[in-house]
Amino acid sequence: MRLETNFSECAILGMVGAGGIGYVISNSLQGYDYGTAGVAILLVFLVAYCIERVFVRIKKKFS
Repeated sequence: MRLETNFSECAILGMVGAGGIGYVISNSLQGYDYGTAGVAILLVFLVAYCIERVFVRIKKKFS
């Protein structure tokens, strides 16, 4: 469960200057490059969703 939280926090930290995918999103939005920003945001959601689905399966298997 902590991995899920860490992944979400990485995008937020990047937007405030820590680097990573959040940095790409922030720079794209500031440069009016909405296509790149949209793809980056979509990828963050897709990866977060995939991580969530994997952990739901693992939790069901062990409970």
